[in-house]
This record gives sequence, structure tokens and C-alpha cells, in this order.
Amino acid sequence: QIWDSVQNHIGNEVLNFVLAKKGQSVFFTGTTCMFKTNTFKNYTLANNLTEDTYLSYDLICDGEKISYNNNSSSYEEVAFDARSYLFRKRRWSAGHTKAFFDHFKKIFKSKISFSEKCKLIIHGQFFLLPVITALLVNVYGIYFYLQFFT
Repeated sequence: QIWDSVQNHIGNEVLNFVLAKKGQSVFFTGTTCMFKTNTFKNYTLANNLTEDTYLSYDLICDGEKISYNNNSSSYEEVAFDARSYLFRKRRWSAGHTKAFFDHFKKIFKSKISFSEKCKLIIHGQFFLLPVITALLVNVYGIYFYLQFFT
């Protein structure tokens, strides 16, 4: 439970705090928020496992600003055991990655700054890092195997 809370709250809080200090939009993390009414006249929550991430990509790609108030606080449930923690992370990974791929072209076509585009690309590939790492380790392994045996 401590790991879950630390990873979610401190990880998201630190990321959003740093982005806010740099004057960039933060990522809506689905815990506590306020929206202007007209936001939901123009945007809807997607049918996605991580609708908060999906909405963040929609808003940021369209040049909308998502701000962060570090004086607010919220409470959320944490996983009560390792199994529920892993299942939730798997769900977040799938939803996060789908949101990223659904917005991939839009990120490049949008009229946001280069730094905002970079932020979205770095954020989007977060859950892909283990896959990329495993792929590279296997490619290197095959390369060195072939060097040794040929």
C-alpha cells in the first residue's frame, strides 16, 4: 500500500509540480479537479480505460492549458494487495498506451510548442519502456550470439 501511494501521489505530484513551475500544462490524473463548464461542451470523456489521460492528450494537443494547484489535496484508494496493484497497473498501462497511440498523429499535427510535443511523446512511451528494453536486450543478445558463433 505504501508503494502504491508513493508511486501514484508523489510521482504524479512531483511531475505536475515541475511541469507547472516550467509553465507547461500538467496531466490530469483523475483524482481531484475542477473544469470550466464549457470544457465538457467541447470535450467528452473517452471510452478508454484511462479517460483522464485521454482527456489530457485531447486538451494539450488542442492548446488548452491544464494547470496544477499544489495547495489542494485528495485521497484515493490504494491497492490492498500485490495482485490488485498489478491488475490496476496493467489496466493503466493498456489505457495509457492506447491513449498515446490514438493521439500519436495529432501530437505531430497540433500547433503546440515543440517542448509540449516532446513532453507528450516522453509521457506516452512510459509504459512502453519495458517492451522496448526487452526488445533491445534480445537484439543485442542475438547480435553477440551471432558474433561468437560465426
